[in-house]
Amino acid sequence: MNKTKKIFLLDDVEWRLKKLQNKLNNKYQDYIILSDNLSPEKNDKFSTLKNYSLVIIHSSYINSANIIRYVQNYLNIPLIHFGGGYTDKFLSETEITLNSRTLYDNFSDFLDYLIANNIIELRILIYGIKYKLMEANIIRDNIFRELFGIQEDKRLVLTDKLIKLVSGFLKTAGYSDEIISLSVKKLKNYNIKEFTTKINLIYNQIK
Repeated sequence: MNKTKKIFLLDDVEWRLKKLQNKLNNKYQDYIILSDNLSPEKNDKFSTLKNYSLVIIHSSYINSANIIRYVQNYLNIPLIHFGGGYTDKFLSETEITLNSRTLYDNFSDFLDYLIANNIIELRILIYGIKYKLMEANIIRDNIFRELFGIQEDKRLVLTDKLIKLVSGFLKTAGYSDEIISLSVKKLKNYNIKEFTTKINLIYNQIK
C-alpha cells in the first residue's frame, strides 16, 4: 500500500492561515499541516519536512530562503513558492511559483484530488480542476501560432518545435507514448486545414 502523501504549508499571514483552517474540514486533517512558525532544529535543520511529500512556502516567511534551499538540496519532493507578486508558472517539473490568490482559490480542489488519488498534481494549483483543458488550450494556441500565415491547403511541415508541441498536446489529452509516436508520423500526410481540424477535434474531447 502506498504511503499517504502529506503537505506542509508555511504562511506567515495569520488571517489567511486562519481562514484556510476554518475552510478545511476534518477530511483534510491527515493530509496537511498548516504552520506560521518553523524553526531550525539544532542538529538537523528543518528535519520535520522530511516527513512530507510537498512543501508550500510564502515568499516573506521567516527563513524562507534557507527552507527553500534545504528542500532543493536535501529533499526529493515538489516545492511551491507563493506570494502576492508572483506569477503562476513551472520552474521545473517539481517546482512552481504561484500567486497567493491562485494557490488559495485552487487549494480545496487540489486536496480533493490528492485524497482521491494519492497523487500530487501541481497543475491543479496553477490551472484549477480542469487543468488538462487549460493546459491543452495553451499548447493548442502555441501550435496555431507556429502555423500563422500559412495557407490552409499547404502541406504541413514538421519542425522539431511543432513535433514537441503536438506531442505535449496529445500527452495532455491522455494519449499513450505509443499512440503519440504513431500520430506524429501520420502528420506528414496532412495539410494545414486538416491538421488544425484534427487538433480542434481532440481538444473538444478533453475533459
